Amino acid sequence: MNNQKGFINVVVIIMVLVVVSIAGYYFIVSKKAIQPPITITETTQDLNQPTTPTPTPTPTPTSPETTFTLKSKYLQNDPTAQAMASGKMNKYNIRTFSSIYGEKGPYSTDNFAYKFLSALRMLGYTRGYKTVGGQYIAEQYLNRAQRFNNLTSSPFIDGSILKIIDSEFAERENLDRNLALNFPLYNHLADHPLNEPTSEHVTALLSAVFGELPANLAVWSEKNFKDFYIRQFGQRIKNADSPDYQICESAIYPEFGMDCAIGVYFGTPLINKVPANSPQNDDFSFASLALHEYAHYLDQKLYSPESGTSKGVIDTAGFYNISYDTSDPAPGGVREFAYRRPQNVKNEFVSSYAQGWKRTVNGKDYFSAAEDFAESFSLYVTDGKVFRKLAESSDALRQKYDWLKINVFNGREYQSGDIQSVTILKQQPNLVGDELVRQATGAFNVVDYSTSLPNFVWNYKFLNGSLVPKP
Repeated sequence: MNNQKGFINVVVIIMVLVVVSIAGYYFIVSKKAIQPPITITETTQDLNQPTTPTPTPTPTPTSPETTFTLKSKYLQNDPTAQAMASGKMNKYNIRTFSSIYGEKGPYSTDNFAYKFLSALRMLGYTRGYKTVGGQYIAEQYLNRAQRFNNLTSSPFIDGSILKIIDSEFAERENLDRNLALNFPLYNHLADHPLNEPTSEHVTALLSAVFGELPANLAVWSEKNFKDFYIRQFGQRIKNADSPDYQICESAIYPEFGMDCAIGVYFGTPLINKVPANSPQNDDFSFASLALHEYAHYLDQKLYSPESGTSKGVIDTAGFYNISYDTSDPAPGGVREFAYRRPQNVKNEFVSSYAQGWKRTVNGKDYFSAAEDFAESFSLYVTDGKVFRKLAESSDALRQKYDWLKINVFNGREYQSGDIQSVTILKQQPNLVGDELVRQATGAFNVVDYSTSLPNFVWNYKFLNGSLVPKP
């Protein structure tokens, strides 16, 4: 009996042990199932040293992001630009150059705002074609540059726009050097006044503009371009008879008066000062003006041909005859005529200025046909696409375009401009009063076409296109 009980106890003990073993097994398996996998990471930390907590990351600022190194010679030595690039200054108010459209001035150029404005002008930016009284001129340039580069418009220069402009300008300086050295008048342009576009840039600008013309129209010689300046810009050349003559481009540098003397504005000498509204000649506007005046130089009705130059090489009689009755000149004049179709004047000219200066003799109106040729010549180069678009709806403009193509440019056509400007100017003309009635295109002069484009930045070329692509 006792042996039987002992056997039973042994069996019970064995069963208990089995149950406990099975329970333990399932406990271990379940614990393994819920534990994450172990990741082994290499470290260079000295395990004998006490650990330090990981610092909280510093939030990344949104603007300006970080410091940067100035690249352009024009800006890299300026203390304000340096302070901004190094992060010591967040922003600078461009209204420091306080020129306001419609006010008198003069205004000081001895500030970073004016220098930055000059940098924008040297990169092909413009202020636009329509200006309202009370607007700060420099701010108009800055806002267009900000919008073009997808930045918020404001009156402040900050690190974001400074970095973009400085980088672009460093590239511009390299291009300018080569262009300037190639221009025959390189050694004769006066040094630039304080914070103005550099004289090297202005020389490069002239080289770029005239380099877009066919060789027969721009004899690449000192004689040709000096003579052009004497004939068309005589007040901008000093000591013309001397080998050391000097050209002071007052269309870029308004500080200069006659014969390179410092100008006087309402009794105030323009020493580090400019008159009101003077920074109107952005580079594109200057290019259009230079081409307009050079067209006069080419016009045989104004100048007789001269060997070694391009003066008077274009017989413009056929062009004049398109819109003017050249058989009916003004008494005592040889270049003023009555309109051929006075009832259709508004549809025959590329701009209001192209319609010419009026002179009334014995109750009859006569107009200077030379302005029609000069404006049309300029538009042919600066906005070739636009001219062709205008010619689609005007027989007279088609005749003028074809005449220029055949008789002046030897078949060369320019892919410059953007036809959107035709619609923009018709909807928002740059004309007032009687001009609106007399000119269908809405342009006062031909520079209005490209500068009316909201994102226009000039690339310093014309033949294969004139617009910098928007980033």
